Amino acid sequence: MPNVAVVLAAGLGLRVGGDTPKQFLPLDGRPVVAHSIDAFQQADGINEICVVVHPSWRGRMQAIASEYL
Repeated sequence: MPNVAVVLAAGLGLRVGGDTPKQFLPLDGRPVVAHSIDAFQQADGINEICVVVHPSWRGRMQAIASEYL
């Protein structure tokens, strides 16, 4: 049975303010969500990673995946 990590990145970032949700803000040169996904990629026993993202940010998430993962 596969182990699936679910990364919840669907928030709109309203409490953080600004135009960009916090999962897309830079942290050490990469978006926060890229760090989260990378941690699961490195974890033993994780077979799949599912990223949940708001439909408005789907294209941006795909771009992040292409560039950083």
